[in-house]
Amino acid sequence: MAVAETLNLNGVLQGIRGRRAFARRTRETRSSNEKPSLVALHEAAHVFVALATGTADPKSANIIPHGMVEGTTWLSNFSAVVAAAGEAIGDHAGAGGDRQIAANEGVNWKRAVEGAKAAISGNMHVIYALASALQKWKELGSGDLRDVYSEAKNGAEVMITFTDETGDTQTETTRTKPGTHEVKVPAWLFVALMEAAGEEAEDLKKEGVTVGGFPKRNTRGVKVDVVTEKDLADLQRDV
Repeated sequence: MAVAETLNLNGVLQGIRGRRAFARRTRETRSSNEKPSLVALHEAAHVFVALATGTADPKSANIIPHGMVEGTTWLSNFSAVVAAAGEAIGDHAGAGGDRQIAANEGVNWKRAVEGAKAAISGNMHVIYALASALQKWKELGSGDLRDVYSEAKNGAEVMITFTDETGDTQTETTRTKPGTHEVKVPAWLFVALMEAAGEEAEDLKKEGVTVGGFPKRNTRGVKVDVVTEKDLADLQRDV
């Protein structure tokens, strides 16, 4: 029986012979899977560069149109690289206001855009996460922006809970792989699930099921995946 090496965030993940494991966030954030608009991406770029470079503190950001403006990021202070972030991701048309503000501050715009691009390089997934959150919630304050930024950059903090057949539980706090909803199964948990998989496979063999591959089926209410000789060999090697 195959035992997955990763768990999906939230919900029952693996259950074998009364042993089950699941993972859930230790705290909720404003993260979202909404497809962001260009306006949301533009404002998210400002927020990202501010947080990544530490040159300004984003107080809030929104994609609520007012006057000639479709979105706004409020900062603790002016920062040239933060101002240039929208153009750095390719929103040249939407960066007109940013260019004007920078010109008023006497900024070398080309240098500012280069600095913003350097900060953004390799981090568009973080900007996308911030933009997705803005698209859903329309306006986010400093704390929520920082939470979404941290989760996208470092992974969500999750608690894995494992309950054995007697009802005893073990827990471990870890993080998802950045940009995903998956968390690697700790070694101790993988061994416990492999032990259960091996026991289930041996019972199936006793019932006349040929080890080497069979359709998914229910045995005493337990969902069983394909059992292979390699699975049993891995169990004997790893446990």
